[in-house]
Amino acid sequence: MSQWPKTLDALIRERGRELYGFAYALTDNRDAADALLKEALYRSFRKGSGPATVDETNTVVREAMLALRTGDQAPAGSEQPASPPSEPSSAAIAAGVESLGSRDMTDIIWPVTHRARVNRRRRFLLRSAVVVVALLALGVAAAAIVRDPAPTPSASGVVVPAGTIDSTYLVGESSNRSRGSTYPGPAGVRCELGDDNPHLNPSPEAVATADCAAVWLSAELVLTLTTDVTVDAAAGTVTLDWSIDSGAYPVLVDRVGVIGVLTTGSDGFAEDVAATETSLAATTTWTSNTTQLGVFNSSEDLVVIVPGEDGIQGSTTWAAADSAVVSKVLAGETPFELGLLMRVGSSSEGAHTEVLVSLTDESQYTVKDGVVGTTAES
Repeated sequence: MSQWPKTLDALIRERGRELYGFAYALTDNRDAADALLKEALYRSFRKGSGPATVDETNTVVREAMLALRTGDQAPAGSEQPASPPSEPSSAAIAAGVESLGSRDMTDIIWPVTHRARVNRRRRFLLRSAVVVVALLALGVAAAAIVRDPAPTPSASGVVVPAGTIDSTYLVGESSNRSRGSTYPGPAGVRCELGDDNPHLNPSPEAVATADCAAVWLSAELVLTLTTDVTVDAAAGTVTLDWSIDSGAYPVLVDRVGVIGVLTTGSDGFAEDVAATETSLAATTTWTSNTTQLGVFNSSEDLVVIVPGEDGIQGSTTWAAADSAVVSKVLAGETPFELGLLMRVGSSSEGAHTEVLVSLTDESQYTVKDGVVGTTAES
């Protein structure tokens, strides 16, 4: 499992302001300092690995900034000094930190992580292409080539193309997420289920809920959610028709492991939780400032969503009879939000860790006189 995203996250949260001060002392310009620090971080992690500890990484990144200011290639927005720079003084670094104001530097994590991951993916695709050419030259069937490391075909027999994103990959390419954070990228939850994973002991109508770590997932995971919402006041139901498409790389997903999520956007923690094989209703999915609810059934139907081809479609219905939250929604007592938790499939059997992608409808809805509309329309 790759640890570098966690190391990068910890480095920026613990030493980010000091590193920026170091860069500012070398450049005397805010934009140039940003560019220099990002480039140094990228070069330290671009191979999909890096120093193991924050202290080691801090040293490596500082050395990279000095090398960049001395070398032939400076990042955009940074001019070369007339002579090689010496390491800045503590006073100069402190002045650079002061220029930041209240900025906490976590906004720098995303572009660096994204760039490093894209570089890593390109390196993998290049290696795969070289292997394909070599094997074809030897007369070996190209169909035997799969992702590096090669995923094992699932029990359902689904064919997994080279480069497919699965849960094993996402577990390694995730970083911690907290409530209210604005760090961009695909959100999800990483659930350590152990032997409680219903996929290890399947039974009809088995449903498991768990407190899962909120995480940011790989920037390579690009999924598009399309929705249509209807309300049947007489039947006491809310229905979400949805479709999911991939816009970047193939993704291995569990078609029957998609859970519809209805919440009221509460600022507190999860209350009135009602979960079924296909749905979750609660005041919120957050159970703490760093954990969210995950819901799992024991069924599985793995499929690869391929960019440019039809994705997967489905429908989720919530009933007032099953949930106090849905009753309040249908009575018009509270606005509500909708989304999906989609289980990403594993290329190996017996997984104890699951990854759910959180896909959200950006609208907030309300029911008035039995008719659903967005709060913006009200």
